[in-house]
Amino acid sequence: MSIAGRSWLSRADTERRLARAEATIADRRTDRDERMAAAVQRLFALWLLGRFDECWSAFHDLPRDHEHVSWLVEPLHNAWTGTLLGDRSLTVHATRGGLGDLIQMARFIALLPRGGGLVVETRPALLRLMQTSFDPAIVWTSRIDAAPPGDVDTQMDFLPFLLGVDLATIGGAVPYLRPDPVDVERWATRLASWPRPWIGVCWTNQEDGSVGDPRCLALESLAPLVRVVPATYISLIERPPPEITNSVDGRPILDVAEPLGDFADVAALIANLDHVVTIDTAVAHVAGGLGQPTHLLLPHEPFPNWLLGFVPGGTAWYPTMRTVRQTSPGEWGDVVATVVAELSDRLG
Repeated sequence: MSIAGRSWLSRADTERRLARAEATIADRRTDRDERMAAAVQRLFALWLLGRFDECWSAFHDLPRDHEHVSWLVEPLHNAWTGTLLGDRSLTVHATRGGLGDLIQMARFIALLPRGGGLVVETRPALLRLMQTSFDPAIVWTSRIDAAPPGDVDTQMDFLPFLLGVDLATIGGAVPYLRPDPVDVERWATRLASWPRPWIGVCWTNQEDGSVGDPRCLALESLAPLVRVVPATYISLIERPPPEITNSVDGRPILDVAEPLGDFADVAALIANLDHVVTIDTAVAHVAGGLGQPTHLLLPHEPFPNWLLGFVPGGTAWYPTMRTVRQTSPGEWGDVVATVVAELSDRLG
């Protein structure tokens, strides 16, 4: 599990986990191994609760040589501690965690010192988008290439700790994704014959599938939106599941999935849209990272790393994103009704 990794804990669960971890650490009758394991759990809980100052301090206090901590820094060559680089080169490993997590955390790359050179190792699906989004002096490489070891290196999900960011830094980085203008224009040409507004929709997790995933909803649940808000609706699902017919209430959902390749393509398409309606998946992070107006549909117990509660009706990660959460588990009706009402006012 990476620091940005998925864990289906509610905020209340996270607070309880933090309390248990702190009690274990404070109890000197427990052995050192148990206290170290609790210290790691405390670190994760502080991050998820947005208690950043305490989190940064806890991270720097962890003894890196203990077995309950050492897995955090593997497979680092010579771990960077956030000090000035001078003429040393830095390699950042941006491969662990889900694709959405990596897109979410990529904003911190822009804050890094260049030193004697900066190399970022990422996953192939993200490579081209990352190359166009950040300083061309940064060397990006995919996992299938052997990233050259820097003088020092780190994991990308450590960057908030090493840089000591706060809520203003997190939200102030947006927009930070910049797709290739040629790709953006290609999608604009493809969509030009369809009436605006153009609304992208993502209702299922194409990477993990929707079975048993509380984030996902049936396409038919979007029928009130398609029926009430006049628009061209565009599927943002790369590989729609077999049961998807790409139509709701007799109205088509444009399936432009076939030409979608990597996330540079996804970003270029979304950059043309007037609005995005999406569940919690990588598409949400692309839309948010582009600064596109977005409705994020969340389950009753959303993943706490969205840092809800710091921005009314939104998330600290993406200023242009409106979050709408289920009022009871598994019920999407009220969520979709809220989106319908708000988009009717905005686009009507």
